[in-house]
Amino acid sequence: MADHINLNKEMEKKFRFRFSKTGEYKYFSHLDIISIITRALRRAKIRIKYSKGYNPRPKISFGPPTPLGIESNAEYCDIIVVGPITEDELARRLNDQLHKRIIIDTAREAAPGIKNLMSQIDLIEYLIYIRGRDPASGSLEKMAGRIGGMDEFKGSIHNIDSANFIGDGEAVILKLSGYAKICKDRNPKVFKLMNFLEGFKDILVPCGLSIERVIKEELYIMKEKKKITPFEILQFYV
Repeated sequence: MADHINLNKEMEKKFRFRFSKTGEYKYFSHLDIISIITRALRRAKIRIKYSKGYNPRPKISFGPPTPLGIESNAEYCDIIVVGPITEDELARRLNDQLHKRIIIDTAREAAPGIKNLMSQIDLIEYLIYIRGRDPASGSLEKMAGRIGGMDEFKGSIHNIDSANFIGDGEAVILKLSGYAKICKDRNPKVFKLMNFLEGFKDILVPCGLSIERVIKEELYIMKEKKKITPFEILQFYV
């Protein structure tokens, strides 16, 4: 009996995978995405471990939700699989069922004891594509001086980098990271992207600038005062 139990435990594997949500799928809610991934796992015949009790639930957890209408290259999911399967096979079988609607680019095996994504993530990095009459001519500098006065900026933005120009001065990428949770040692507000964008538009319009596109680019965990990704943290749980 003990050997049978040990065998079942050996067959369980925890995986973390990253997928993108772009195009028309930016209008799908977090619950819609959970449903799409769950159904794809079922069609791919990937056996997911379920919790015990009167209302068993699949052992699946996702990272912080992406606001409706925002594209994302950094959606993460943790699952516990029952049965032998490799990282590459997991990604391939899921992508075959998702039909390029949502694309899984990387899957990694994770230690069973690793914390769930929602409790791990400290920062969310966004790329904001800005266009206007001439962002490189000084309008951006005038705009940047006013961002610090925004309520959504104070205590919530970790970093701003506006040095990434694309094209011939036609667009600029503003990179910023906001806190995904309240950190006890710093006690910042949780960053609310949509609130920030509403106030940001009021600053851009007088400068002749507008937001063309917003992408959730990456998630980060603060480890020893350094930013690391949800994949990089896995090495600490080997």
